Amino acid sequence: MCYSKNIPCKIISPLDDDDTFTPSFNNSLVKMTGAEIITCKKSEAKKTIDSVKKSCRNSGLKPYFVYDIKNIAAPVKAFSKDFSKIKTCFDDIFIATGTGITTSGILAGMVKKSIKEGMIRTSLIGISVARSTEREMPVISSYVKTQGRAVSDFYEDNREKLFVLRDDFVGKGYGSIEEDVEKTVREIYLRFGIALDPTYTGKAFYGMKKYIEENGLRGKKILFWHTGGSPLFFDYFEQKR
Repeated sequence: MCYSKNIPCKIISPLDDDDTFTPSFNNSLVKMTGAEIITCKKSEAKKTIDSVKKSCRNSGLKPYFVYDIKNIAAPVKAFSKDFSKIKTCFDDIFIATGTGITTSGILAGMVKKSIKEGMIRTSLIGISVARSTEREMPVISSYVKTQGRAVSDFYEDNREKLFVLRDDFVGKGYGSIEEDVEKTVREIYLRFGIALDPTYTGKAFYGMKKYIEENGLRGKKILFWHTGGSPLFFDYFEQKR
C-alpha cells in the first residue's frame, strides 16, 4: 500500500535471539517495495520505535505506527468486515493468535452478528503462537474495545461463550519449530496442497486437530481461518533442503 501511494515506509525488525539477522522470503518481498528495514535487539524494540518516530517528525513527516493502540481500530474493523462476509454459520472457528489484531477483528464481527441476531451461534478458538493466555486476553479485550462500547460490553459479558484461547501449543516459544507441527505442515501440503507454516498456521492447525480430539467434537461445522504466511512456508522448506 505504501509503495502504491508513494508513502515512505520503515519496518522495524527484531533480530534473532543470538542478535543476528536471518534473510527470508518476507524480507525479499519487503525490499522489493523499497521499504527501509531497521533491525534492533528484541529488548530494544520500543526504544527503536520511539527513536524512528522522533526522527520522522524531525524530518517533517507525520509517522503512523500500525501497532499504536490509537490506530488499532482500523485493522480490527477491517477483519470484522471480513467476518461479516461469511454466509455459512459455523459452530467453531479456529485461528492462529499472535498480536491479536486478526483475532479481535473476528471477535468483533461475531459480536455484531450476535447482537443483530439476538443469539450467539459461533465460538472462536484461538491457538496462541506466542503469548500466554494470561498475557494475551487483556490485549484482545483492549482491541475489541476499539469497536465501541456496545461491542466491548457484549464481548465481556459473553466472553466464555464467544472465545477460547489455548496457549499449550506455543512449544518453546514464538518461532520455535515443533516436531508434531512439522508433521502437520507436511501432511496437509501432501494431502491437500495447502501451504501452512510452522510459526503460525501450522501450529494453529495442529492445535485445532488436538482440540477436536480432546473435546470429542463431532458433527459440527468447523472453519480453519488461514491467516496466510506463504513466505514462511517457503522459508521452512528452504531450511530443510
